[in-house]
Amino acid sequence: MEQRLSLLTLVTDDLARIRRWHAALGWREATDPAGPVAVWNLGALALMRCPRAVLAEELGRDPGAGGGAVTLAHNVSGREDVARLHAAALRAGATEVAAPTERAWGGLSSYVADPDGHVWEICWNPGAPLGPGGALHWPEAMDGDGDADGGGDGDGP
Repeated sequence: MEQRLSLLTLVTDDLARIRRWHAALGWREATDPAGPVAVWNLGALALMRCPRAVLAEELGRDPGAGGGAVTLAHNVSGREDVARLHAAALRAGATEVAAPTERAWGGLSSYVADPDGHVWEICWNPGAPLGPGGALHWPEAMDGDGDADGGGDGDGP
């Protein structure tokens, strides 16, 4: 299996409401606004919001059964963007979970819950700067010889 995700699906109890929330944040939906699910392209990943009953039928069980806690992160390139986007999310209908706060790891982040209760982090992390198009590529830990592969000669495994 390749090391990647293609689609992240989140359950919604009110598809129209969640479409309005994403639209209020300036997101452009890729699917038909009258369709049974909503999808937004996010670069190499797409986000789908799927009604609980639709996903339950496909899974053959309650989509809330099992699994653990998940937070979604929207990283930004500047620390000033955290407070601005936090306020925009609240205006769009999110609920505050944690106000913008300086973190022990050296960045600034806040948390909001979208109208379905999914927790979103709005984060500026100076240790993981954004690349072209807002892509986040987490810096890999370096081994003793200065490469990230552990191969010893810097030329790969």
